[in-house]
Formats: sequence, structure tokens, C-alpha cells
Amino acid sequence: MIARFCAYAVLRNLRFFEPFFLLFLLHDVGVDFVAAGALLAYEKLLGGALEVPLGVVTDRLGRRRALIASFSLAAAAFAVFAWAAHTRAWTLPLLYLGQTLYAVAEAARSGSHKAIILDWLTQQGRRGEKTRVIGTTRFFSKASGGAAALIAGSIVWGTGHFTALFWAAMVPTLGAAALLWTYPRSVEGSLSQRPPESPEGPGLWAGLAQAAKRPGLLGLVAASVLFESESKLALVYLQPYLAARLAAVELPVAAGVGAVIYGAWFFIQGLLAGSASLL
Repeated sequence: MIARFCAYAVLRNLRFFEPFFLLFLLHDVGVDFVAAGALLAYEKLLGGALEVPLGVVTDRLGRRRALIASFSLAAAAFAVFAWAAHTRAWTLPLLYLGQTLYAVAEAARSGSHKAIILDWLTQQGRRGEKTRVIGTTRFFSKASGGAAALIAGSIVWGTGHFTALFWAAMVPTLGAAALLWTYPRSVEGSLSQRPPESPEGPGLWAGLAQAAKRPGLLGLVAASVLFESESKLALVYLQPYLAARLAAVELPVAAGVGAVIYGAWFFIQGLLAGSASLL
């Protein structure tokens, strides 16, 4: 199972379009920075709003089945993004549809696989190995994300546009869904397989309200959200900056060898992040 967990981490992070997504919007689709920023904000806000309710749905349906549905939705989102680059009549509606599908997919996926790993380790009496196992899968996750950037750079260089990255990303995404079918049903984590909760216990929203009243908790959550948001936004808006600097030295990212150099930068970043996860 640990080999399958690592394979999942690799397949999940072969999202070839991620290091080039803003460039795709600006170059292939032709939207401006305001429209691109609105699309990015919409996806993040929707995903954040859906994470808790979809977490409840995931627990009721079963984590394995919810993850399969999540990857299927993600593959559909990639097809919609690619379609949006080839039409001018419904470009923005298609982009928002793609972002909606992707936000739902990511919200349904969030935290589910880590819970599956913990459940399996508990069932095997190996709960004490959780740090090592999760650290190993995180290494494969980060390293494969870096490798995806390098492969994506080669794809852009060869095809001359960014749209092909979405078609390429569909292959490992559907592969991850197929891999999840091989997981044992014992890791579903369905609420139907658990003992009923005490009627005196707090419900979901009451539990969240109680947690929010704990001293210092809201400050920690806010700090975590701000740090993660700043990091992700910096990486997104670094894309056009790097592309402009490479173009300035006659190494264009679009249809040029600069795409490979651009991908190599993210590849090195992914390897460093993966190595740090093993410390």
C-alpha cells in the first residue's frame, strides 16, 4: 500500500499546467490581469467555502469514492480550460465553469488521502510510522510536481502554446482515479461504518463555533491563511515576471527554449521542497 500511496502522490502532482496557468490565461486565452486575478480569486474563495461541507459529504460517501469523483471532475475541468482557448464566444463563462469544477474537485480532495493513509496505518497497527510514511509521500509529491514543470516546459517548447498542458494533465489525473479503485474498501472511512455519534455531542457548526472561541485559535488560523495565500499568490504572479525576464534575453517562454529553462526553475524548487519534507 505504501508504494500505491507514493504512486498516488506522483500522479496527483503531475499537473503540468500549474506553473504556466497565468501565462495560459494571458497568452493563449488573451484575458487581462484583472480578469485573470478575478478567476484565480473565484477558484480560491469557492474552494475555501466548500471545503467543510464537502468534507462532510466525503465522509458520508466514503473517501476513496469521493477521491475518484474528485479526479474525474478535475479531468473535466482541464478539458473545459482547453476548450476555452479555442473559442472566443464563450471564453469567460467557460473559464469560470472550469474554475468551478476545479474548485469543487480540490475541496473534495483536500485532506482525504492523508486520512486514508492514517486509517490504513491504524488498521495495520503501524500508526507510529505516520511521520515517516507521510513524509515519504510528500517527497514524491513535491519532487513529481517539480518534474511536471520540467516536462511541461518541454511540451510548451514543442507545441508552441500552453493549451496542450491541460490535455497532458488529464492522463495522470485519470490514472490517479484508476489507482484509487485498487485501494481496499476498508479505507473508505464512511460514516456508515462508524459507530453513531453521541446525541449529546455538538454538531458540525456548533463544534466549529466552540473551536472559534478558543483563545488564540483565530489568530493562528488567520496567520496560516495569510502565509499560505501570500506564498501561492507570489508563485502565480512570478510566472509573467520570469517569462518577461527570459524574453528580455531572447529566450521566449512561448514556443521557445525559454519554456524549458522556466520549467527547470520550478523543477529545482520542487526538488528542494521535496527534500525538505524528509527532514
